[in-house]
Amino acid sequence: MRAITLKGIPDDLYERLKKRAKDERRSINSEILICVERALDEADISAGSLREVAAEYRAKTRRFPLNDSIIDRGKNEGRR
Repeated sequence: MRAITLKGIPDDLYERLKKRAKDERRSINSEILICVERALDEADISAGSLREVAAEYRAKTRRFPLNDSIIDRGKNEGRR
C-alpha cells in the first residue's frame, strides 16, 4: 500500500477529523481514508448521468405542473 503525508492541515479541520474518528472509534488515518473514499464515490456521479436522471423525473412529472402559486396554496391550506 502507498503512504501519503498530508501537510498544512488547518487546525479546525484536524480537530473535526479527530472528533469524528473518536466518535466512530477509528484512527485519524482510517477516518481520512473513509472521507476520501466517500468523496471519490460521490464524484463518480457524472454530469451526464445526473442529466439523465433529471430528464427521467421531468418526464414522469410532466403531467403535474407545479408553480409557486400551487405551492403557496398547499402550504396555506387549513391555516386559517
